[in-house]
Amino acid sequence: MNKPTIVCISIAILLTLILFIYKRRFHTKYLKLLFRFFSTFLLLYLLIQFLVFIRWEYFVPSNTSNDTARNFAFLTGAVFSFTISFVILLIDFLIKLLRNKKT
Repeated sequence: MNKPTIVCISIAILLTLILFIYKRRFHTKYLKLLFRFFSTFLLLYLLIQFLVFIRWEYFVPSNTSNDTARNFAFLTGAVFSFTISFVILLIDFLIKLLRNKKT
């Protein structure tokens, strides 16, 4: 693993732990939505980074690997996980909005 990936993974693990420690302090529905968004983002980011690491370590030959692609793998994982988490947040927000309009 390269240094940017290691730093980002350690930050994501630390933020995930902090987020789950303070989970009980989120009482309103919008704070709960944001909690789900950030926890989904961080957990997806960690999953993507570990899968990228396994791919680069075991399935791509070292003589054909590109260092630039390896250095930007953490950024690509962040973009993918943010996009998926943002879509989940929008769907969750729209469902809550529609439920409030029904009642």
